[in-house]
Amino acid sequence: MAVERFWSLQGWSRRPVDIVWRFDSVDDFESVVRIEFAPELADVIVREHASLEVDYAVNLWFHSY
Repeated sequence: MAVERFWSLQGWSRRPVDIVWRFDSVDDFESVVRIEFAPELADVIVREHASLEVDYAVNLWFHSY
């Protein structure tokens, strides 16, 4: 909430975007997870996630000049 308020006060607009990560192999999935997350959390994700797809939500911030 604080992040959204900060950018909004600076004149930026937010568009939520739902994306999907799709991987060709478990090794590819694991490599990306280990880049994106702390080691302890990455271990849990790799151990418990059963597919090669991940739904992922991000905020796209933009400003018109």
